[in-house]
Amino acid sequence: MQFKKFMGRRPAAVAGAVFSAALLAAVSAPANAATASGEMTDAEMLSVVKAYSAANPTGPEKDTLIIGGAQASIKQYPYMAQIFTQDYQGRGYFCSGSVVGPKKILTAAHCLANRNPKKTVVVTGATHRADQNGLYGGKMYAASKHWIHGAYNASKIDNDIAVVTLSKATAAKPIKTTWSGDTASYKPGTKSTALGWGRTSGAANASLSPNLKKVDLPIQSDWTCKNKFWGSTYIKGHMVCAGKPATGRDAGTNTICNGDSGGPLVVNGRVVGINSFVSGRGCTDKGSYPVFVKYSWYSKTVAPQIR
Repeated sequence: MQFKKFMGRRPAAVAGAVFSAALLAAVSAPANAATASGEMTDAEMLSVVKAYSAANPTGPEKDTLIIGGAQASIKQYPYMAQIFTQDYQGRGYFCSGSVVGPKKILTAAHCLANRNPKKTVVVTGATHRADQNGLYGGKMYAASKHWIHGAYNASKIDNDIAVVTLSKATAAKPIKTTWSGDTASYKPGTKSTALGWGRTSGAANASLSPNLKKVDLPIQSDWTCKNKFWGSTYIKGHMVCAGKPATGRDAGTNTICNGDSGGPLVVNGRVVGINSFVSGRGCTDKGSYPVFVKYSWYSKTVAPQIR
């Protein structure tokens, strides 16, 4: 995908499940909730996890990267969730998410758009990403339904927020979300932390991380996000960006990447954003900033879905 030189840049990749910009298909998500009519068995859930992992094997990782972050533990971040899902053609996808209620997983809309709720599995309680070898101490839960924001726009990656409802309650400790009147968390320079199991390098053949990662990112102003890189792609109020400008390579870059989508951006122990999209081939396009859903804008809309 080509970029415009200055303004109105298009994100080359959502920070999502597979390793290419192909996830940016301009197909809008269903505006209404999709409900699974039957609950998967343990064997069926495990088959979803294994099918994805077999098609996307984990390669060697760089120990200190999310890109540019550090290793994290589920003990530190017990609310982190792994989301495995399939589309209606059986193709597998992976995203990160956060437990915000006993049966509620907050994530990005592009993680669930055109995905089958009957083939959605959430794993909680594990630092290591589930794969064909096991759950690494985690527990699996089937989805009972997907809720996707009714105004989600896939081509603009706008209103990129969604909730998975589980068929059974998870024992994972939930994280609180911020409120609609929160402005302090978005003050430029505020320390935020993004989390996920995404790619650990911008290399074309990079794999997802087998282990949970975190990266600390300073919140940037709307003016910086819009005028320093994103132009008309950045929608003030709906989005927030964080971090320092990417260097154009792994070295010196701190950012989220493919597979981190749907994971939380956390300030002072509350979700203030959702990992949404990045720029460039390999997530490290020079001068770019990762972009997150600004949760405070959607707090009142989402509240009934996670209550």
